[in-house]
Amino acid sequence: VKEGNPYLDWFETYTSDEYKRTVDICIELIDNQADDTTESQKIKAEKIYVQAHKLQLQGWDAYYSMEDWPV
Repeated sequence: VKEGNPYLDWFETYTSDEYKRTVDICIELIDNQADDTTESQKIKAEKIYVQAHKLQLQGWDAYYSMEDWPV
């Protein structure tokens, strides 16, 4: 990503060593918690995860199409 690119800060954040360490810690925490969850809790967590991704995709789509998206 070249200097002056509006996504430079975003790119540098998500490719930084600090971000990777944070993600690794979060993955470990979630994996440890998953060992002690019921099947019902796992299904609920999966539904929440899927919904979060749908909302993220809608946000990116709205941005791409320059859509007004009231919060």
